[in-house]
Amino acid sequence: MKERVGLIKFFDQMARCFMVALLIIAITGAWGGEKAQWASTILGARGLSYGGIFQVAILSFIMTSMQYVFLTECWIKKMSYAKRIILFMSTIFIAITILVAWWGWFPIDSGLAWLGFIVSYIVSLLISMFIFSVIFKSREKEYERLLTAYQKKQEVERNGH
Repeated sequence: MKERVGLIKFFDQMARCFMVALLIIAITGAWGGEKAQWASTILGARGLSYGGIFQVAILSFIMTSMQYVFLTECWIKKMSYAKRIILFMSTIFIAITILVAWWGWFPIDSGLAWLGFIVSYIVSLLISMFIFSVIFKSREKEYERLLTAYQKKQEVERNGH
């Protein structure tokens, strides 16, 4: 049963990753897709093809897998969180770079296309880091609140009140 719950969590996370990737592509496409049509097989006036959607699904699978490898205790038991993030983001960058070349998302000999890719990767990274820091801070506040309540309860029980 534990494996089943693990798989459900994995595919839930993958679906979230897929949704965010599609939203980023849709926003980018709506903002400048027609301008980038000369270089990108992902962006364009016609939108994503079935093949493009499948490619984003594969990328989402890879990203979710790397998240489990680097950002959980499943595979790596002792490593600082900063090193984990660096390895995770580096691995994702390499994976996306390989997929760019393999599926021809843009011409690999175009410096402008690579510049756009690197800038969009960095912007996505910064947005993700901001979102995760907000989530972690809110969870930290909740854990502190729960710890304080638990400590008060323990004190009351020790004093017999």
